[in-house]
Amino acid sequence: QMCIRDRTIPAQMRYHQCESNTFPVGAEIRKRTKAALEWIASPERDGETYGVAGDQELLFAYPRVLPKGKIPIVKMFGAQRDENLKDDMFERLSKSVIEQLKGLGQATDDAELEIFSLRKMDKARTKVVYYRNVTVPLLERASEMWCQGCQNIPVLDVRDWSEKMDEKTGKSYPVIVESAVVFPIKLHRYLNAVWKRDGKRADTGKSKVSIFTPSDGLQLLLEEQCGALAKYMMERFMQHAQGYFLSLCCATGKREIAKLPDKIYYPGILGLLLLKSGKRKDEYMKESAFLLGRFLRVADEIHRLYCEVVRKSDLPPELCGSSLLVGMMESPVRTLDQLAMRSAPYVKWARAYH
Repeated sequence: QMCIRDRTIPAQMRYHQCESNTFPVGAEIRKRTKAALEWIASPERDGETYGVAGDQELLFAYPRVLPKGKIPIVKMFGAQRDENLKDDMFERLSKSVIEQLKGLGQATDDAELEIFSLRKMDKARTKVVYYRNVTVPLLERASEMWCQGCQNIPVLDVRDWSEKMDEKTGKSYPVIVESAVVFPIKLHRYLNAVWKRDGKRADTGKSKVSIFTPSDGLQLLLEEQCGALAKYMMERFMQHAQGYFLSLCCATGKREIAKLPDKIYYPGILGLLLLKSGKRKDEYMKESAFLLGRFLRVADEIHRLYCEVVRKSDLPPELCGSSLLVGMMESPVRTLDQLAMRSAPYVKWARAYH
């Protein structure tokens, strides 16, 4: 100990060792680790053992014994550039990957998959921001629950303009938007996006929000005990995306097409976070918050019908129910009384009309 004190200052002492003895990984192991990383990150293995997870971040995912054929595990997580994932769906990729892994035999089925993310912190430092080992059965259960979560929403009448043109008019026409499953690595994009009431992004330029990272989506997918993370994501998501959903609801109530992107993902993300928080749609659809929303929708439909018949399709900027949506979230009891008074003439007309 006297020798150690003489050779180094106390801040450099660790485990009663000093200098190079405090670092357990020698030069030879570091060379082998560097060579292994360079091999699995070679360009020909892009989409097989590694993929781009985000800005300055790479995701690695592979079985401990690499098969002869390519299995796109990282592509299943969404760790690819957007143009490469344009025509792929999480459901199809996850089923394909699981089937290929199961086809390798019992040894691979029982073995753990190596999954980790590396992020470039600066020119000299690279940090491991996520690390997890999973088995094939666990990955299969996690993927199935992820898909169920994105479908954990009631039937919605959300519409968008078609990509194809009508043969007679040569113009786009309204089509029902079908919910899609978001890739885990891409989830952070929608959680960080902040929207204003007019349906425009509030976080532009230098004001971008970066609370969540690509690895947070992986954690939500693979961790079995993630209730706290899901609730925190739900809190942030509802604050950031409130303007998005308000614009979408107001346009849907008036049967208009909202000029909003990613309609295939936003409702599904809400359903996913609800499921991960322990809320299934057959349960939350019976709760007061959902039923109050239904009241607003019924009020909108009656008001819209009144305007179409009595006012000759002259619709106001906001329908009766949509105008009270914010108040219903803040003070349900008082707003429900206001809804009863405001919708009374339209309900009276509807009864007489029928």
